[in-house]
Amino acid sequence: MPDTKRKMAQALRELMAEKPLKRITIQDIVERSHMTRQSFYYHFQDIYEVLELICQYELVDQIAYREEESFAHWMERLMEIVESNKWFYRKMLQDMDWDRVSGYLKPAVEVQIRRLVAGMLTEQETRCLSGGRELLVDFLTVSVIQYIFRYITSRTVQKEQNAASLKELLQICSLLCAKCSSSSENIDEIYIKNRIKTA
Repeated sequence: MPDTKRKMAQALRELMAEKPLKRITIQDIVERSHMTRQSFYYHFQDIYEVLELICQYELVDQIAYREEESFAHWMERLMEIVESNKWFYRKMLQDMDWDRVSGYLKPAVEVQIRRLVAGMLTEQETRCLSGGRELLVDFLTVSVIQYIFRYITSRTVQKEQNAASLKELLQICSLLCAKCSSSSENIDEIYIKNRIKTA
C-alpha cells in the first residue's frame, strides 16, 4: 500500500476507535495523518473508499484462494482474521450499507464456495435448480457473508458457535441438493415410463 494511502487508512482506523464513523470527517483524517485535503481527494473520492482499501488489504487479500488449503482451513483463517479486527468491522457495519460491504467480500468468498460446490456436487446433481450450479454458488456465498456479518454485529455469538453454524448450513444445503437431485431423477423415470405406456 502506498505510504500516503497507508497513513490515511491508519488515521481512519484510529478515529474509528474513538468515535462513530458517521461523525468522522475528511478534515479529521487529513489532520490525523498530517496530509492535505488535496492529497486526500487525489487518492480517494470519499471516506468509504478509504474503508474499501482497508478491507481489501486487511481482509479480502488475506482470505484469497490458496490451492493447497482446504475449505475448512480457509473458514478457520477467515474467522481468525475477522476475530482479530472484530471491533473495526462491527463499527463499519453499524454505519455502512451491508450490501456495499458484501460487495467487497463477495469475489473472494465466491471462489471458495465455487470450489466447495464443485467438490460436493456434479452438474447433473444441480440440474433440478433453474439456475443450476451458479444459483447454488450465489446462495451459499451470500449466506456465508451474512453469517459472518451476524457474528460481527452480535455481542453474544462466539466464534466457534458461528463457525459450527456455517458448517451446518453448508451440510444442509448439500443434503437438500442431493434430495433435489434424487427427486428430479424419480420424476424423469416416471415421465419415461408414462411415455412408454402411451406409445
